[in-house]
Amino acid sequence: MRLAESDALVTASASELRGADALKRKETGKARVWLNSSRLSLRLLVRFSLRPFVRQSNLHASLPAGMVSDGSKFSNPQNTMVPPYIPPKDADYDAWLTNFSALITASPTTYGLTAPIAVIIAGQQAAWNAAYIAATTPATRTPVTVAAKDAARVASEGVIRPYAQQVARDPGVSNGDKTALGLNLPNNVPVPIPAPTVAPTVNITMIQPLQITLDIRNPDTPTSKAKPPGVIGIQVWTNIGTVPATDPSQCTLNETFTKNPNTLDFAAPDRGKIVTIFARFVTRGGQGGKSLLGPWSLPVSTHVA
Repeated sequence: MRLAESDALVTASASELRGADALKRKETGKARVWLNSSRLSLRLLVRFSLRPFVRQSNLHASLPAGMVSDGSKFSNPQNTMVPPYIPPKDADYDAWLTNFSALITASPTTYGLTAPIAVIIAGQQAAWNAAYIAATTPATRTPVTVAAKDAARVASEGVIRPYAQQVARDPGVSNGDKTALGLNLPNNVPVPIPAPTVAPTVNITMIQPLQITLDIRNPDTPTSKAKPPGVIGIQVWTNIGTVPATDPSQCTLNETFTKNPNTLDFAAPDRGKIVTIFARFVTRGGQGGKSLLGPWSLPVSTHVA
């Protein structure tokens, strides 16, 4: 019995050891999975946490001088115009800068600048042009001359851009002279939204019990649902009576629709009566911030079912 008990004890101990070993391997596996998962989570956290800062940094680096970003849109704290257009291609930039320097050198005061500034601009143009020619001429094109050309462009833009912006913002410089330099013109004069000049076309497309469906179109584009420029909605005025109305003054505003088709609903007492419909376009806002109204459509009449 003692021998049997001893064998049983040895067997049980071996089984416990195997179980402990399996449990250890299982726990080790869990630890490895947790560790790998934690490493992956940390990588993702770092990557996505840094991404907005990287984008923001790149955005600020790509913005011209004087322009900043609030994270959702470009803003200009100095309320200045869009910076002047500088061509991205080297060949176009060379032509642009040559013209820019030549005009300012000929008459710096025309552009609100001085003769010493014209000399500075001419020096940057000459240095850039020499580097550009060396980098684009097959006989002298090498990695060294290409790198020198790139450096010359960065340097010249850094000097030229502030003067270009100064001229572009100067109200004493005519728009013609700014355009001659290749600068963008300011767009700080608001253009008021004009009143609609066309009357809508009103068609009844469906008549149901106490309901009428309308299709209202711009007569200039009858196959499209698009409204005229500046128009945000369509006022629909109605008159309900025993005879058709002949003038919009006899009607009341039913609703202002922004989409097409449109549905008019009626009350039970209106059944069998004649409804007359007038419509007109309305803008979002015009002079003084008030909506502007277009001409009335022709009247359309039918019976309420």
